[in-house]
Amino acid sequence: MTAEAFRQFSAMLRKRSESRRSSSKLSRFAQLTLDFGLRRNGIYRLMFASRTMACAPKDSELHSAAMETFELAGGSAGSARRSDCCASGSA
Repeated sequence: MTAEAFRQFSAMLRKRSESRRSSSKLSRFAQLTLDFGLRRNGIYRLMFASRTMACAPKDSELHSAAMETFELAGGSAGSARRSDCCASGSA
């Protein structure tokens, strides 16, 4: 479910990037994130405010979908780190 949400978010980001070239990439990402969060609060929290993403194995579908989103937003895929709770096996 979370991987699909990231794919949907990425598609929305691509669409917005094509239609609003006058604003900065950061501005488009911020506005889309706000819009997405207000419309899909539960999914947004699952994606960005839970341990689900932090605990996803690097070779998982979720991690791949999230890294695609972050790369579209101008982030670095290498900057994502798993939290200590996941490294010890508890979630």
